[in-house]
Amino acid sequence: KYSKEIYTIERIDKNRIFLNGLDNYFKSYQLQRIQKVESAKDLETSHEPIHKEIQHNRKIKRVLSKEGIERTDIALRRSARERKVNQLEDIKYGKLIY
Repeated sequence: KYSKEIYTIERIDKNRIFLNGLDNYFKSYQLQRIQKVESAKDLETSHEPIHKEIQHNRKIKRVLSKEGIERTDIALRRSARERKVNQLEDIKYGKLIY
């Protein structure tokens, strides 16, 4: 779990690292060094639709691989689904047409 705030190191005692503005100490593996501060202004929002499309494609691929279907085996539906007429069959009279 990371904090949204940036802290600077106040002092280091052996393997304990104390940060400015905090009372407790941290170990070196609990902290992450950052090179550049990124803000919301720096991020581009134009990548969002591309990201959604990539997620959608990955989801389809995951579902198809789970079912054992390859993407090339998918038959395209050319027309709307046709309604099947139920044929009633009687033992005495055979097929009933109505």
